[in-house]
Amino acid sequence: MSRIRPFLLNPFDGVGAGQKAWVKLSNGPTYQEIVIETNIPPAEIEKVTVDIGGVHSLGEIIEIEGAELVTFEKYKGVTVGTGPVYYYVIPFGSREAKTDTGELLTGLVTLPNDVVMLNVYQKGTLTPAAPYIKGHATASASRTERRIIPYIKPQTIVVTATGQIDYMSLPHDAGMEYRRLWMKGDINKAELWKDGVMEFESMQDVNEFLQDRRDRVPQSGWFVMDFISSGYVMADTFRPQHRNELKLRLDMAAAANVRCQVEGFKVLSEDRAQR
Repeated sequence: MSRIRPFLLNPFDGVGAGQKAWVKLSNGPTYQEIVIETNIPPAEIEKVTVDIGGVHSLGEIIEIEGAELVTFEKYKGVTVGTGPVYYYVIPFGSREAKTDTGELLTGLVTLPNDVVMLNVYQKGTLTPAAPYIKGHATASASRTERRIIPYIKPQTIVVTATGQIDYMSLPHDAGMEYRRLWMKGDINKAELWKDGVMEFESMQDVNEFLQDRRDRVPQSGWFVMDFISSGYVMADTFRPQHRNELKLRLDMAAAANVRCQVEGFKVLSEDRAQR
């Protein structure tokens, strides 16, 4: 029997303009990804969230717009549909992690007392007369413990002038590791500093050239700081914990706020020493 298997989620409730469609994920599987199939276009999906409640209440672990889900997949060279049917992929695991260890340290583990909700927020006006939403999961076998928690959450970087700006509020909780920083804005150059050491520095054009060399597809209007583009999806993550200072420095070509999606995961306490 295959270790990875696809299956259909239970039906969504609340499908309709201005509503929150939701479905409770079944406990037990280790979810690698969920594909949302719908006739609602990206601009009309306000956001998609995943929330973990129950005994192990972890709160909202994923918040992402419909258009951003499309950008994530296009960057990886994946076609997501242009209508009338669209596919939005929520990546709990990492498609590049094709080793036993990589599989063990990716995905969303669900435990017996979890209440895991997948929510799709729809805008007030929808193009399809009869909107529908279906969920398709890809999952591996259940596990007895949860070692990591997938994480995709947005930040807003306030930009009031062109030129250099410093952002000091990136998340750096214990156990947090970044796979990518997705920054939507007119950015000439990006740097990432931790405790006085420059961890990343690249101009936008060079960054896009390197992405192309590593079989990524640069997305217009986005600066992607991809820590795992080398293929070492666990060894090359960025750990933002610091003693003195964590600083994202941007050289802005336009005075407009930057939306930054932090994609990564949190390692739970008992596994931090092994990382």
